Amino acid sequence: VELDDAVPVLAEADPATTLVWTLTDGIAYFRGGASPALARLNGLRTIGADDSLFALCQDKFRCGAVLGALGLPVPQAGLARNGEWLVEPPASPKGWFVKPKRLGAKIGIWPDSRITDLGHALELSRRVFSHYRDDVVVQPYVAGRNVRASFLGLKPETGIEALGIFFVDSGGDFQT
Repeated sequence: VELDDAVPVLAEADPATTLVWTLTDGIAYFRGGASPALARLNGLRTIGADDSLFALCQDKFRCGAVLGALGLPVPQAGLARNGEWLVEPPASPKGWFVKPKRLGAKIGIWPDSRITDLGHALELSRRVFSHYRDDVVVQPYVAGRNVRASFLGLKPETGIEALGIFFVDSGGDFQT
């Protein structure tokens, strides 16, 4: 089903015979991100992540807080909206990286997103808010390679062979 037609099609779908694969690119505002919620509202079974997990994973600030609470190492972060700090960022001798809270695919990341001045972080938060109505996460800059990992296991016994790990060279030293 094309995404533009999903609402009426899912509203008429038979819950006994319909399975919705909730797959999207992870951008909160991307219309495909609504598929888990549409399935739930229509009483349809799903395969893939449910709507609450989509909502959490599409929010970099909350996701980091949850992972940190679970004991995983994540960089501390500040949060700003339209030029105002909601949460002040930690000190960082190597500077910071500013990225939209709920966007993906490098949307809202500019050549000046790596900063050394927190005043510029607030300027970037105004820019992101103006363009996308989103907040920004401000984290200490961590140098390194951009790595993407994905796992798609179609059978319960699927093992490590289904794990894909890729180095991404996007032409810049910007980590998302």
